[in-house]
Amino acid sequence: MKKLFLLVIFLFSLNLTSQNKIFTQREINNYEITPNTPEQQNTYKKMLLSDKKLTGWLYYFRKKSHYHLTKKQYDSVLFYTRKASNIYHQDPLPAAEKKQMKNIYLYAGIALSKTQKYRKSTEYLFKTLEISKKNKKIHKASNIYIYVYLANNYLKLGDKKKALKYRLIVKNDSAYMASTSRASTSYTHLAILHEDLNANDSALFYYQKSLDISIKKEYDWGKLSSHSNLGDFYQKNDLIDSTIYHYTKSKDILDKYKNKPSPFRLLSECFTLSNYGYVLIHKGKNKKAIQLLNTVLDSIKNIKVDDEVKGLKFKTYDYLIKAYRNTDNLEKALDISQNKTKLFEEFHNELIGEKLDELNAIYEAKEKDASILDLTQKNIHHKTKIKQQNYLLALLILTLLALILIGVLIYKQRILKNKYETVNLEQRLLRSQLSPHFLFNSLNNLASLVLKKSDNSIPYINRLSSLLRLTIKNSKEEFVLLNDELKSIENYLELQSNFSKKFNYKIIVSEDIDQNNIYIPPMFIQPFVENSILHGFTNSASDFIEIKVLKEEKNKLLLFEIKDNGIGINNSTKDINHESLSGDILKQRIKIYSKSLNKKSGFSIISEENEGTLVNLSLPYIF
Repeated sequence: MKKLFLLVIFLFSLNLTSQNKIFTQREINNYEITPNTPEQQNTYKKMLLSDKKLTGWLYYFRKKSHYHLTKKQYDSVLFYTRKASNIYHQDPLPAAEKKQMKNIYLYAGIALSKTQKYRKSTEYLFKTLEISKKNKKIHKASNIYIYVYLANNYLKLGDKKKALKYRLIVKNDSAYMASTSRASTSYTHLAILHEDLNANDSALFYYQKSLDISIKKEYDWGKLSSHSNLGDFYQKNDLIDSTIYHYTKSKDILDKYKNKPSPFRLLSECFTLSNYGYVLIHKGKNKKAIQLLNTVLDSIKNIKVDDEVKGLKFKTYDYLIKAYRNTDNLEKALDISQNKTKLFEEFHNELIGEKLDELNAIYEAKEKDASILDLTQKNIHHKTKIKQQNYLLALLILTLLALILIGVLIYKQRILKNKYETVNLEQRLLRSQLSPHFLFNSLNNLASLVLKKSDNSIPYINRLSSLLRLTIKNSKEEFVLLNDELKSIENYLELQSNFSKKFNYKIIVSEDIDQNNIYIPPMFIQPFVENSILHGFTNSASDFIEIKVLKEEKNKLLLFEIKDNGIGINNSTKDINHESLSGDILKQRIKIYSKSLNKKSGFSIISEENEGTLVNLSLPYIF
């Protein structure tokens, strides 16, 4: 029995020593978060917390950002970007630590681009390039992906010249272009941008380069899109023979590989079939073309309409109109033209169905003389001129509105930033008020033990000091791990049940809650547990307190049920000044979190005679 007692004492001392270990900066620098899991991240964080002088937080935030980026949790990526940015701009840091911000800003830029915030994404990408230029030791290989995202952002923002500038930088990177799939895609993007900027010779050159790369591989679906793109280019330039050649090659590839795995989905196949309808029309097979083109429209009628689907419909409508006209079915051609006009009005409210006017003019030409036809053509030209003037006016108005909107957004962003800093400061102040409140009650217990000359005084001091360290550490954080907070509560309950009052306790956590991956605001549960012990229990052997932790998925809240079987706070004759103080502080904190996180947090206290007290507490959480 004595040996067992000594073994327990040894293990306890060993555990206490490991918890209090202070790591060196060298140990921090040599530690790698590999694999990048929440467990490895938490281990590294605890090492940093062993001494506030240690540096390495930017490396930690970089790993957290990358982890959440791979999980497509873009809000969390931006959350850790903000925390990293505060350290980067405020604290003096070693150069090796500062360079971590390059990847942190890169991950933020990617996250913003994925959520269609292209302008803000571009700002972060330029910050990444700026850090890369300042630090010559930073490996420049990842910069090429920055240029890829910059080109994509500027294309989405409508600045095709800048998009072309960065696409050309990507094209000149030999390592990136060593991959045939990336090279083929890059040449295609360059061709489209040159074509949009009316540089047809350059566009044709890059379209051909993309095709040449695809042809080198025996089994490559990139050949299908390359031939389709070249066919579209030649059709726009009225080179019919070349158009037919490439559209036919695209159809042959589709037939050859139709039973093999393909990264292409329905739209790619429909584009190829629609283009082949053009080939059939020029071969005089109008009825077969009509059948094929109608099949294409039937295949995409239930697909959500976007720019790509819209382009396919316009192209197919144009082919059908021509086929119906060739077969003298003007009524059907008129129906198709009306469908096209309706599609124009849906996406571009100011456009008029030009094909409908064209078909009406052709139909009436059979009944009227040449003078009426000439008058109709002049009328169409006049309408087109008016439309162009209206487009210019609309563009000027939209530009003005966009500038106003940008100014408003910048102003709101500054207000939100100031509000966030104010809320964060208020939270720190309120959390700091809870620590002396808890310490006051603990010292009262210690004073009682000392007055009684109890042998428990020294053990109480030892456990209290350990608990205070954990409490003070948690009180400094805006969010702490649920596991750490519950461990602090359990330590407090053990301390109180052994030295203050005799009672039993139980902590139950729902199985669907990952305690090591969920963060909550600290110092909310302990005041309610303390009130139950001080004001509810009568030092009876049957006194009992139970804490349940549940998750509410709908509102993204954690629910805490704190129940005791004491006499109830309404029946307590003890001084409740401290309870009122902690209650006021908690209400203020709840109010701040509810506003800043837009969550309906709160707590309620139910006390019934001879049935104890039940506290229902709801708190927000983050991953």
